[in-house]
Amino acid sequence: AGEAMADSPAGDPMAVDSTPPTAPLAEGMSVAHPETETACSGPLPYELYAVLVHSGSASFGHYYALIKDLGQGDAAGSAGGGDGRGEWHEFNDAYVRPIKESELRTKAFGGEGGGYSGSSSAYMLLYRAVGACDASSGEAAVDASDSIAQAVSQHALPLAAPVAATPAAAAPAVAAPAAGAPAHAGQPAHAGQPTLREYTLAEVGKHCSRGDAWIVVDERVYDVSRFIDAHPGGVGPILNLAGKDCTDVFANYHAARVYDRMLPAYLIGTMAAGEIVVAPHVADFRRIRQELLRRGLFETDSRFYLKMLAWHCTLWLCAMYLSLGCDSCGAHMLGAALMGVFWQQLAGIGHDLGHSGVTHSFRRDHLVGSLLSAFMGLSVGWWKSDHNTHHVVCNAVEHDPNIQHMPMLAITDKVFRRPRFWDTYHRKWVGMDDAAHWLVSHQHLFFYPLMALGRWNLYAQGLIYLLTQPDKTHFRKTELAGIAVYFGWVLGTALSMPSWAESVGWVMLSHAVAGILHVQIVLSHWSMHTYEGRAYNGADDEWYVTTMRTTMNVATPPWLDWVHIGLQFQIEHHLF
Repeated sequence: AGEAMADSPAGDPMAVDSTPPTAPLAEGMSVAHPETETACSGPLPYELYAVLVHSGSASFGHYYALIKDLGQGDAAGSAGGGDGRGEWHEFNDAYVRPIKESELRTKAFGGEGGGYSGSSSAYMLLYRAVGACDASSGEAAVDASDSIAQAVSQHALPLAAPVAATPAAAAPAVAAPAAGAPAHAGQPAHAGQPTLREYTLAEVGKHCSRGDAWIVVDERVYDVSRFIDAHPGGVGPILNLAGKDCTDVFANYHAARVYDRMLPAYLIGTMAAGEIVVAPHVADFRRIRQELLRRGLFETDSRFYLKMLAWHCTLWLCAMYLSLGCDSCGAHMLGAALMGVFWQQLAGIGHDLGHSGVTHSFRRDHLVGSLLSAFMGLSVGWWKSDHNTHHVVCNAVEHDPNIQHMPMLAITDKVFRRPRFWDTYHRKWVGMDDAAHWLVSHQHLFFYPLMALGRWNLYAQGLIYLLTQPDKTHFRKTELAGIAVYFGWVLGTALSMPSWAESVGWVMLSHAVAGILHVQIVLSHWSMHTYEGRAYNGADDEWYVTTMRTTMNVATPPWLDWVHIGLQFQIEHHLF
């Protein structure tokens, strides 16, 4: 097709006139009309009827199809004597819509001038032979499936399924499923592949433990029991979604390659007809997400992080100069405040890396985040385990580690409804004893002091995680070494002050300024709805609704957005 495209007018991929295949590809192949077996040697007319498009990067993107309606066109279409050049449609996950040919050219081929302005491009073009064999002129419609089968046989390429030699003009072209692709229940399986069993939600719901975990994604059932301990995002997300339909949660945190390369190995069945009902608001949410993907809004602009690198270097160097290069107490305290701003700003980069949002590679982003532990003192491995669980079960009393701060703080009276409850993340019983009763009764008095000291709790949680390894741990030695380096230079800077009072003041002020971020984040969740038990039971508590009920944005003037590192937009962050 590439050679034929070059010979077409202006390289136009929309219409191709091709001569029969030439050596070496055509060696041993005959090009003939499938019915008359009449050999032809003239140009072979082909028509583009489908384009598969990828939008986004190689590691994080979205696939969709642009397909021509062959039943429409001039007069009655090809079946009614017309030329069959009908309307084009975009087939996305959540909708189908008509598009103009100009939009097709822009999406797939970079527009009339061939200049690409976005991250969308065609990665597969599907052509059909048009016309019929005319022995007098030597032109023919080639049976593409037969020619492909011969080429595959000649070059020893694997076929996913046998291709029937059906005349192109008499039957629609159908793409064979890729090797390993699941057969839908109720449809005949390919040769050697059994029909998948159908399940109900009640049946799937019984498999909801660490040793027996099933999930539903896009109406397919997967047994991920043997994978749960190896899950890069930690045990918590899978354990809390086991036995549930997690289609939207899964889409929010996994790249297309996970669907293609990893999920098929765990497929055991499909959902029975009528078991999964997509509510209108869910369909709307999915349509918004697909539009954001189509526009490339999830893609990384590397220039942003280059600017952030310069900004963070400036903050750290200024803080160190004021703390070590000046003599006055005021300069030292200003240096401490700037160090707090540096840690608060670096948390934004660490947050992006923890979500694999910079390079969209789990290992690369995790490694960079682990190396940064030498500057922020926090374990990215612990943060991923804790934070991923928080995202999946936001504000769940028994499951969300970000609201489990007893006996110091209680964010909801649901904590007191039972004598005690099992904290599934920290794996411990939580109850209201006399000490907890007194502390919670006075929490309004020491809330802000706790926020000022909150960073020390993060240090402790990270070290406990790295030493005990309760969950999947990556780059453990790197983080332990980085944290050792961090405390070396932080304590060295503090102890360089001329008095103990200044040393203590430097440490307290720097951590108090960094603690402003903690206040911002807890405001976004602790004032919102909390719930007991497990969510994702129906349209009233699925992913979108639960996120909206448990998350709130913090209103800030645009000129202060940089201070809040984007985390003031918690609703958008949790949804997308």
